Amino acid sequence: MPITAHIKPVGSTNTIIWDLYKKNNIKPPKEIAGLMLSAILSDTMILKSPTTTFEDKKAVDEISEYLNFDPIEYGIEMYKAKTNLEGFSEKEILTLDLKESRVSRGRIAVSQIEVITSEQLLTKKDKILQTMKKMTNERNYILFIFLLTDVLKEGSYIFVAGQLKLAEKIFKIDFENNIPFLKGIVSRKKQVMPLIFRNI
Repeated sequence: MPITAHIKPVGSTNTIIWDLYKKNNIKPPKEIAGLMLSAILSDTMILKSPTTTFEDKKAVDEISEYLNFDPIEYGIEMYKAKTNLEGFSEKEILTLDLKESRVSRGRIAVSQIEVITSEQLLTKKDKILQTMKKMTNERNYILFIFLLTDVLKEGSYIFVAGQLKLAEKIFKIDFENNIPFLKGIVSRKKQVMPLIFRNI
């Protein structure tokens, strides 16, 4: 039998699922609604990601009203819990969410961590850069980018290993002995990867 597919340009699949519940006049159990709300807030970076749509915001408003609590306050507490990296090695941090791509010049890697406060990881910046350089040599990357995304600051610290000149061409900033903070850069898929592919 052919399958039914629901495709919409929204920030989270659970926004579509919530819409299907409404269209079928079904209210999910509150435990399920809570999980759905958690997923939307996570996928949209507490509604701050550029992938966030009006439909995502509407779903969050409706679900939080159904559950009777503040979604932003809950989202911040959720992010604190999910980004507790105490005890993780630098390599574990860098590989938690690492994506590799092949371009005409060779292999690149872009890793990303979303946190509520970036200070804890910034104290490890030298060790993180050393680990990135080691991984770049071991895996033969021409470029390794690590996005330390601060949810509340709505931007990312950009760590780079490999061909710094290439990174400078992509981001139009100096990376020599520098970990710049780029306000507004929070999405690897929608913001960083297009920049890379346009400039390599």
